[in-house]
Amino acid sequence: MTDIVSPPTISALPAAPQPADTPGEFDSKAFALLAAQVAMVGDFNSAAAATQQNATAANERAVAAASSASAANGSANTASTQAGVASGAATTATNKAAEATASALSASKLNLGNKASPPTTDNQGAALLAGATYYDTTLNKWRVWNGAAWTEGISAVAGVASLNGESGNLVKTTLAGYGITDALPLVDALSITYNGDGTVATLTEDGVTKTFAYNGDGTINTVSWPVGALTRTETYSYTSGVLTGMTAVEA
Repeated sequence: MTDIVSPPTISALPAAPQPADTPGEFDSKAFALLAAQVAMVGDFNSAAAATQQNATAANERAVAAASSASAANGSANTASTQAGVASGAATTATNKAAEATASALSASKLNLGNKASPPTTDNQGAALLAGATYYDTTLNKWRVWNGAAWTEGISAVAGVASLNGESGNLVKTTLAGYGITDALPLVDALSITYNGDGTVATLTEDGVTKTFAYNGDGTINTVSWPVGALTRTETYSYTSGVLTGMTAVEA
């Protein structure tokens, strides 16, 4: 890149001859002034060359600055695009986390787990939903909430009069007890355990067990399950109790 230089200093001209000067003084001043003017031509040429060089240097630097600005703008556009992609991925992860939380909550409201006595609320302390079930460990029976009371008859389940030809109380503890093996594979593949406070502890589906951990306010803190030789752990974050994000780690 062309260097920027300082232009040469142009010397001032000597005093010009005056009409009042003696002939000798006039001639001396005139010769000195003429000689200075001749020398000044070289100074002007040097100053012009320096000005031209500085103009070239300034133009080169302007071109370089424009190129840098263009590159910076491209980088900014790339960063903006990547930020959009990251934001979209974060939104998707948050939505999936919300769906998982809603699924776990829905399952825990309908399958209340093992209880020694009939519950009066669901596992979250809300009103019981019609069709909710629990296994009474005192009576050794499955019981169904019909919307008003806990019942044991098969007919307590809306629209069901018998199970594989049998009616009456649900006294058998597995579907296999009713001669059902693969007719309801999805039901057989789902198993839920509960903590003492009624929250879901584990949810096993198709042989994969997900383990839930909770915050003090009852919201889900982490969900972890095996993925091959690793364990995937999803950690959820909240603002004022509302789910706002999720991070996942496999280790």
